[in-house]
Amino acid sequence: MSQKDNVIEYVKFPADVTIEEFYINTAPEVQLRCFRFTPSNPKTKRQFVFIPGWISELESWRYFLPNIAQHMEVVYLETREKRTSNLPPKSVFTIEAIQEDVLHFLENKDLVKEDYILSGSSMGATVVLEIMSQLKRAPSALVLILPNSRFSIPKTITLLKIMPIPLFTAVKKLVMWFILKFRVNPDDKDHQDAFIRQINQANMFKLRDSALSFQKYNMDWDILRKINLPSLVVGARKDNLHQKDVVRDMAESIPEATFKDMKDFTATHSSKCAQLVISWLGND
Repeated sequence: MSQKDNVIEYVKFPADVTIEEFYINTAPEVQLRCFRFTPSNPKTKRQFVFIPGWISELESWRYFLPNIAQHMEVVYLETREKRTSNLPPKSVFTIEAIQEDVLHFLENKDLVKEDYILSGSSMGATVVLEIMSQLKRAPSALVLILPNSRFSIPKTITLLKIMPIPLFTAVKKLVMWFILKFRVNPDDKDHQDAFIRQINQANMFKLRDSALSFQKYNMDWDILRKINLPSLVVGARKDNLHQKDVVRDMAESIPEATFKDMKDFTATHSSKCAQLVISWLGND
């Protein structure tokens, strides 16, 4: 167990929430970082399992997660494309590889409770949707924040296949400029800052290889129609990065889904979104 002031200084959890940081093995030589946030007096015995988005850092959830953790235990998994993962040489970063990691993680009965809510954001939400038919222990509900049916990755990222390592920084700046110029809402300053911070903190090799893999992904929408669980899908009407209209269409394709539309990307990571989730879970 780690003391929270030493582990995540930038995320302020309530004083009665215990924070644990550890690594789990999801495949031979694959170690992923995990956090468990446990309130001393949870309002429910259910557990909230959360898979964040592509290269998303815990800091991005500094308003959302503490509010959820005040209500119930939270387990947070950082996927293999994160800078914190320990991987063998020549690892792959496909959606399928991440799915296998998450499936293995969810099978851990010492970590994931019998009664759990499965949640994800962006790429994490996409992975959640993809693994539903393969789960041995189904969750009691889904919470999906800005799920993707495909990924809007600029074609310039393919330059990294042939680019000498010293030029990586130049291409990274080009990709950042493109996304900030054409994908991120210019009025959402917090989203702009978060995107810049995450790209700058990311491991460039993992970033390159995952981006090249994600470019090829395209969801089979039949998987949505086969999900028979209470599901909350959260969209953002002023977020161009996550196919705002497609997110609503995805919700409409899930038989038991409720769609909630928030203002922008930052709102979906906020304490207000956490309260929305808690309120919805109380009625599912």
